[in-house]
Amino acid sequence: MKPIVREGYDSEWGFYRNKHFYIRSRLPMKRIIQVCPGNKTCIRRRVDPTKRNGQIWYFDPVGKVIKDIAWKYVIEIRGSGTQNHLALNSKMTSMWW
Repeated sequence: MKPIVREGYDSEWGFYRNKHFYIRSRLPMKRIIQVCPGNKTCIRRRVDPTKRNGQIWYFDPVGKVIKDIAWKYVIEIRGSGTQNHLALNSKMTSMWW
């Protein structure tokens, strides 16, 4: 079994491992996805990360999921990708890869 690499670029998934990033809209206001109450995502203006770090995400190479740094929620697309909104899960419950 190969050891899990925790840094650098993951060419299979297209992310840098454990590196922080924003999920930004391509619309003119360039708003940012953030964690909202009720395990949902919402789109807001970018704010200072020291005030609201629910807007910062990272790719976890162990679980192969995207998590936020504030509460470690995992992004989930409901209905196996058939629905058009993102929800958050407090733990990874399925192995889809």
